[in-house]
Amino acid sequence: MTNEEAIGILNTKRREDFYTEKTVNEACKIGIKAIKQAMIPQKVDLTETYTVKALDVELNKVLTYPSAPCPNCKQWIIVNKSINFCQRCGQKLDWGEKNA
Repeated sequence: MTNEEAIGILNTKRREDFYTEKTVNEACKIGIKAIKQAMIPQKVDLTETYTVKALDVELNKVLTYPSAPCPNCKQWIIVNKSINFCQRCGQKLDWGEKNA
């Protein structure tokens, strides 16, 4: 079963299209696995950083921020240890040492 099929089964508006308990149970297992994966903090690789520039509209200044790839979706996220989740995929983040 693909993730897309599982999403279709777990969609309450379409659930009646799937009659077997086995199919629904398999979709539920995939959904639980996905939720658990996102809730387990994944370590951010700070050795592969990139600098991004962004305009701060309130300050009317261009600011520079270090960023690193999300360990799950690989999209760039600003290195900020107060950010606990990837804003794009929801992956919980582990920044390593809390005092660093």
